[in-house]
Amino acid sequence: MDVSATLMMALPYYLMTVAAWGTAAMCVVAVRIRIRPPWVLLLGGACLLLGAAMFLMAATAGHTGRAVFAPHIRALNLCAGALWLAWVVMFARSMVTIRR
Repeated sequence: MDVSATLMMALPYYLMTVAAWGTAAMCVVAVRIRIRPPWVLLLGGACLLLGAAMFLMAATAGHTGRAVFAPHIRALNLCAGALWLAWVVMFARSMVTIRR
């Protein structure tokens, strides 16, 4: 496989990496300047882990040795999913108000 084909195969993963890491950075900045509550950092952590998984997929695009990284990618996605689920729970809790 030539270099341009490998780069075209990896391009979507690199774009998703940049998008995920940009979202993580925006979450940190939003919490830092007090626009959002601290539990939004759960979403930032999830995006950070998803970006790392996407980066590993991009780095191994077109290589036959991708199977070596498969358990690491799955573990990153599992941890990111757990953080994302925790963020969803906190977000749902923040939307419910009880008046007494």
